[in-house]
Formats: sequence, C-alpha cells, structure tokens
Amino acid sequence: TTIRPWWMFFRLQLMTPLFVESLLLAVCGGIGALFVAAWSNDLISRFLVIGDEPGFAISIDSTVLTFAVASTLLSGLAFGLAPAWIAGRSTAAEALKEGARSSTGSPSHERLKRSLIVAELAIALTLVAVAATFGVAARSFVRRDVGWNLDNLFTGSLALPYTPYGDNARANEFYRQLLPKLAAIPGVEQAVICKSLPMFALGSTMPVAVEGQPLEEVTGRPTAQVGTVSADYFKALGIPLKAGAFFSPDLKADDPAVAIVGETFARRMWPDQSAIGRRVRIGDSDQWIEIVGVVGDVGMLTRFTALDTPLQLYRPVAQNISRYMSVVLHTSVVPESVTKSVRESIASIDPDLPLSQSGSLRALYERNLTNLNLVITNLAISAGMGLLIAAVGLFGVISQ
Repeated sequence: TTIRPWWMFFRLQLMTPLFVESLLLAVCGGIGALFVAAWSNDLISRFLVIGDEPGFAISIDSTVLTFAVASTLLSGLAFGLAPAWIAGRSTAAEALKEGARSSTGSPSHERLKRSLIVAELAIALTLVAVAATFGVAARSFVRRDVGWNLDNLFTGSLALPYTPYGDNARANEFYRQLLPKLAAIPGVEQAVICKSLPMFALGSTMPVAVEGQPLEEVTGRPTAQVGTVSADYFKALGIPLKAGAFFSPDLKADDPAVAIVGETFARRMWPDQSAIGRRVRIGDSDQWIEIVGVVGDVGMLTRFTALDTPLQLYRPVAQNISRYMSVVLHTSVVPESVTKSVRESIASIDPDLPLSQSGSLRALYERNLTNLNLVITNLAISAGMGLLIAAVGLFGVISQ
C-alpha cells in the first residue's frame, strides 16, 4: 500500500474550508438573488403591457429555480476550487517561503487575479456599451421620420356586427352617416374612417397586376400593402400629395374603381412616367382600378422588422367596405376631450354599437413603447450592476 505524503493532508485541510466558504457564499448569493428576482418581477409586471392592457404576472417557475440552483453550484465550484487549488498545490514550507518573499502572493496567483479582474472589467464595459448602443438606437427608432404625423389625433375601433351589417350596403350607409356627424364635433378639423392606421401594417398584403405589363400568375406578381381610407385620411395624417388628387368625398360604391398609390409604387411600376390614369388589378379580381393620385410613402410607427413589401396602395372606403374599421379625428383640442362626443355620434345611429380602444393616438403609441422602455431600463440596470461588481473586485485587488 502506497503511503500518501503528509503534505497531501495539508492540501486537503487547506482546500476544504476554502471550497466550503466559496460554496456557502454562492448559496447565500443565490438565495438572495431569488428574492431580488421575485421583487423585480413584481415591479416589472405592473408596467408590462400585453394586448394594450397593463399588468402581467411573471412567476418564478421550476425552470428558473433549476437554473438558479445550477448556476449557484457552478459558481461555488468554479470560484471555490480555483483558489483552493492554487493555495493547496504547494507544500507548507514553500508557502511560508513564498510568504516571506512577498506579502502579495505568488506570481502565478497574481497573474490569475489580474486576468480575472481584467476579464471582469472587459465584460462589464462590453455590457455597458451594448446597453448604451441599444438605448440610443431605440431612441433613434422612436424619433425617426415616418412620413406622417400622429399628434392631435383621436382614434377608436369599430366592429360592426354581422347582423344587420353583413350587407355591404348597410355598412356603407352607416359610415356615410357617421362621417358628417364626427366632422361636426367642436374642435374636429378632419374626420376619417380607415381600415388601419400605419402603426404596424397599412393593411392586407395583396398581389398587384399592372395594365400593359405581362400578366403573371397571382403568386408571381409583386405585392402591395392595401389600405382602406376615407377622403380626408391624408390631410388628417399629414401625408403629402405628390401628384393627382385625393379621393372625392362623394365617391359611391358603383362609381369607377379608383386608388391612390405611394411614391415607391409609382416609381417601380411606371419609371420616368406619370402614374395618374394608369390601371391596376388587385388579388385575383378582374376589376381594373384607376390611379388618381400619388402620395408620400409612410413608415410603420411600431414595427421593428422590415415590411413584406414597400409598395403601398389605398382604396376608398365606399369601394372597399369592411365591418372592422377605425375612427380617426384630427383635432385642434386635446384628443381625449372628444371621446364623449364621438360615442354620442355613434349612438345616434346605432345605440348598441360600442367604440373600443379609444383615446389619443400619441398616448396609444407611448403605451406600446412601454415594453421597449422596460427592456432598455433592465439592460441599463444589468450593465450598471456588472460595472459595480467589477469596480468592487478591482478595489479589492488594489486594497490587498
């Protein structure tokens, strides 16, 4: 039987308390972190917005607990074994001689400490830089020019029930009666009915065929976002007219089909030519639609990803009826102040029809940015904590 040298027991006696101490500190830190996580989750959940409604419970489930336990044990092992191994790899005599030569530790020990603090500072500064870059980029995204103005706009959503509005003529008559009532509200400058505001998408994406160009299968045609708007839509949103004219407020369902296109649409389909008077077909319809105007392209206010297509086309409400529409009012007063009058105007035509998600478009937009602001704040806090921990580590090394 091989007899183990006496200094092996010295190493074991030296490494064991160091390892236990590190593991104990890691466990205490892990338990404390769970309390902090529970508190921060409760705080964040109050501001998190899901489906336009604030408040969303964030629980610490078994997956989070498993990760916390694993990371705690791994931290205890990694940061406990390393110094214990360094301290225990030499004999007592060597350690005493090393201590006599220098009170700051052996060269290898010093190199390890310096390497760790450099790595810690580098990671912390990288996290700070990423947080700052993300924050600046997000703010630039929010403040970018989207080609339309959302200030002084009131908006609300209408969903006409199938009975009695399943017939397009009935729905069209409802909108025809509603628009002048909305326009007559004190403080309202333009009253608009539209399918969708350019927040995330302008409308449905549909294939387009251009008259005079080779007719391809529907799947091979270029696609365009197709919006449905009333006559004052472009004036209310401040979208500039580049050529032609806006829709006439007197358009009827049986009038010749017309459309307005964006600048990119006009340039791509008719380069170096006027788009006014040209005709297109949408989807699998055989109906030709005449272009009567060209307007500036608009950007989607809350969309972070690229659009499916940059081509934009607008149809008048009277010729592209839908039971799900938005009311938009450009006002000279505080947008929220007209809410009661809008509801009364709708009730004067149909008392059973509710107006949902109503209020200032600016307030709605800022509410949609709540989650983005939470991400920026959390990233900044994490970066600050990382930098603080690195600074404490550096202070400890210098002090020692």
